[in-house]
Amino acid sequence: MSLTIIMGPMYSGKSSELINRINLSQHTKLVINHISDTRYDKSHIVTHNGNKYSCISLENLEELFTNYHNLNIHNLDNIEDIFIDEAQFFKDIYNVVWNLVVNMNKNVIISGLDGDFQIQPFKSRMLDLIPLATEIIKLKSQCYICKKSASYSKRLCNQKEQILIGKQNIYQPACLLHIKDTLQIETN
Repeated sequence: MSLTIIMGPMYSGKSSELINRINLSQHTKLVINHISDTRYDKSHIVTHNGNKYSCISLENLEELFTNYHNLNIHNLDNIEDIFIDEAQFFKDIYNVVWNLVVNMNKNVIISGLDGDFQIQPFKSRMLDLIPLATEIIKLKSQCYICKKSASYSKRLCNQKEQILIGKQNIYQPACLLHIKDTLQIETN
């Protein structure tokens, strides 16, 4: 039983790393994506360069326990590895992953953004799972302006809601120098 967290900004290779680990797994597996991620294909996890892997799409992970027959999951007990992409969007990620790892002895690998366009955590509590994790991978990208290491996702439009799913026309990876002009956070 273990938890691996793959995190980083947009275009850092999080889904690619997740798919690599899915392909390397020799155990029974379940692959999940958030239902709102329909940028490329709602029945597959798809990387920005077109690699993909078949998945189920859920709004809430709790459906694994309450709606498993309709999801074609015949026996969750027989699944050893559970892979979750776009983890920051699952409002119940903390409780469900805790239960899967601690109480059900599953290997869980989650992938997601570690911060929003204002460098703030998502309300999902994905980052609260860090103390439980046996492995944490923080990926970086390349700043779209200076080409230096980028740890942040810069939103290119003026919409202010925290969750706005989009492609390169809405987000670009950025270094701190090239994102700080758009930050609206006040520090004490």
